[in-house]
Amino acid sequence: MNRGQSSSVILVVAITLFVSIPIESQPRPSNPLIGTWNLVSIEDHRPPNTLFALGSNPRGMIIYTATGEMAVQIARNPQSKFSSEYEQAKPEEIRTAYEGYYAYFGKYDADLDRKIVTHHVEASLRPGEIGVNYQRAFELSGDRLVLIPMEHGKQAPARLTFQRVR
Repeated sequence: MNRGQSSSVILVVAITLFVSIPIESQPRPSNPLIGTWNLVSIEDHRPPNTLFALGSNPRGMIIYTATGEMAVQIARNPQSKFSSEYEQAKPEEIRTAYEGYYAYFGKYDADLDRKIVTHHVEASLRPGEIGVNYQRAFELSGDRLVLIPMEHGKQAPARLTFQRVR
């Protein structure tokens, strides 16, 4: 066998091996959601205090990891302050601070074809959300991510816009 024939045989073997590898073990496209994203804006076109009662200029971030974890935190801007240390704060100050902050974390699944991400809440500032699965439609444009809450399988009239942290 000459050198040209050897190269052809190697190429045929390599192609045969690649084609015979199961689809699930072949490399997948990377997940474009992975990373840290800073909140740019929240648009909520429902009655006040329906979904996001965090004022007109909230701050926040969402993080998606390559291993399937996620976390989100959003705060009223500016945040309320206590008149003294936390231990001596008045109940109404604590309530105002609580109502001005939103956070949860857990696992997530991303359906890149349908452009739906599902947050599986494991812990939340709001205990009633633990165990809930929140679906969000998403739109990506460069370093901008828009999350749109889903209600009863349809997009809600709200949009959370994030900018990728570089």
